Amino acid sequence: MTPALLDPEVDRLCLSFDTTESTIPLSEYIFVRLAQLGLKSVFGVPGDFNLNFLEHIYNVKQLNWVGCCNELNAAYAADGYSRTSGVLGALVTTYGVGELSAINGIGGSYAEYVPVLHIVGTSALKVKKRTDVWNIHHLMGASNQLEKPDHYVYEKMAKSVSVVQETLEDLATACQQVDNAIVQTYTQSRPGYLFLPLDLADSLVSTERLFQPLDLDTKTTDDAKVAQCASEILKKLYQSGNTSILCDYHIKSFRMDQEVKNLVKEIGDKVNWYSAYLGKGILNESMPRFVGTYAGKISSNPLINSQIESSDLVLHIGSFHNELNDGLGSNKINQTDLVELNSDYVLINGKIDPSLKLMTILPEILRQLDASRVPVSPNVIIPPIQDKLPKWTKNLPLSQKHLELFLGDFLCPDDVLIVETCAFAFAVADIKMNGNKFVGQSFWNSIGYALPATLGTSLALRDFDLPGKVVVVQGDGAAQMTVQEYASYIRYKITPTVLLLNNNGYTIERVIKGEDSSYNDIAPNWDWCRLFEVFGDIDHFCHVGKVHNVQELVKKASRDRTECQFLELFMDRLDAPYRLLKHFTSRLLEEE
Repeated sequence: MTPALLDPEVDRLCLSFDTTESTIPLSEYIFVRLAQLGLKSVFGVPGDFNLNFLEHIYNVKQLNWVGCCNELNAAYAADGYSRTSGVLGALVTTYGVGELSAINGIGGSYAEYVPVLHIVGTSALKVKKRTDVWNIHHLMGASNQLEKPDHYVYEKMAKSVSVVQETLEDLATACQQVDNAIVQTYTQSRPGYLFLPLDLADSLVSTERLFQPLDLDTKTTDDAKVAQCASEILKKLYQSGNTSILCDYHIKSFRMDQEVKNLVKEIGDKVNWYSAYLGKGILNESMPRFVGTYAGKISSNPLINSQIESSDLVLHIGSFHNELNDGLGSNKINQTDLVELNSDYVLINGKIDPSLKLMTILPEILRQLDASRVPVSPNVIIPPIQDKLPKWTKNLPLSQKHLELFLGDFLCPDDVLIVETCAFAFAVADIKMNGNKFVGQSFWNSIGYALPATLGTSLALRDFDLPGKVVVVQGDGAAQMTVQEYASYIRYKITPTVLLLNNNGYTIERVIKGEDSSYNDIAPNWDWCRLFEVFGDIDHFCHVGKVHNVQELVKKASRDRTECQFLELFMDRLDAPYRLLKHFTSRLLEEE
């Protein structure tokens, strides 16, 4: 028998599984399948219903257990790991209290198309089968105390935040169910659930399926129809005298990054390129024909809108329609000039075809493309907005605009910029991404996400031997939500640069409403720079510092440090990016 390998079209690490045993425990089967995807980290929190399962992780040498401070943080960390690895993240919780603690994080992964496999240790089958009223711990109990409790109540909740839910109860089909959960999670780029009863964790199953590759192909469809559609799109491209290509979020979600790079290589110098608001980090914005970030009235430059909206053809790759990405409903691309490649459909000639997908059409377009037939569109050059800011050498109070400009210089190719759901998130569109990546929960917007996601992202870079540095911008209010996970930075020796914005509360909410309201205040006077000592940094692994002005920021933020770097940036409580001030406050909107 040959080793089981990841589908060859997905260029990821694979584990060569070799055993002379014909059976292994079901738990070990699950862990081996995760290892075959190239995963090395599994996140979660132990509980008495998953302990038998977790014992088996030590039999799969490639995998490491990453214990988090709580289940929500673990879900965020698995999400960050998934986004950065390009494969998926794995999360383990106990049933009821554990899985429900994580469900907000899983909901965010579902909303933002991030594949996370959530493995839940549940009550034993023999307990589920009892006919009497027997309420064990972690169960909510029935609505009437004379009724038998529902052991599957949490599994029903999971259906709305996942694309697959596999309850393992029959050893004859368990391995097939495990494989299906992984495949559906991966190919649909959304969370999936495995529910493993306590008394099945050690049960033996056949190793036979481990020598069969998982079917991770997302490109199966009607080949003739795909070819015809690609040909029609290329005909439009060959006839267009002014073409714009808009690259969007689902390029990342459905692993089309390399196809887009190949397209840039073929026609990058012939057409104009734009990033969608949530598509930051896909294109290298230093390329000569990159114009800017398009999102209607919240575009990076107002002049961008007239340019892309007057194109003969707009090829929108990986579209993701939502409030922010559509510029608060202000995008005005003419449907007759638009070809949209979405993960659920293709739009062409104003008509939607749900039988065609981004993942099938884009590779076929590349296969058929004759770059010599693509006309050279007029080169759009938009002068940068002149920022009226004093020079860096001045000893001036720090602002979010200063931070935006600083990051444009500080970030290097392959770096990962993580931005919390905070006021500064509205400055990301203006940061030039020169080959670096972006991670942020820009749609779900759950505050506190970035801190644990940094753990997952950093471990993914390490596990998959990826280059680059992790730089995270963190709000103080959001950090108070998930601050315990700083302990894991020390525990697992990750080395991000953390820029914590100390603006004494929820600035983003103050801007929207309640400028001086107490509900936008947070617990004051935290000694942020001493937290790492509290969390066990006895060896001073993390370098800390306070920053009050631009001069100190430039001096103290170092790319040369090999340890974790934490800088507390002091800012005015009402300082916020222009985009947030202009478009997200009723007061200013009424004045327009």
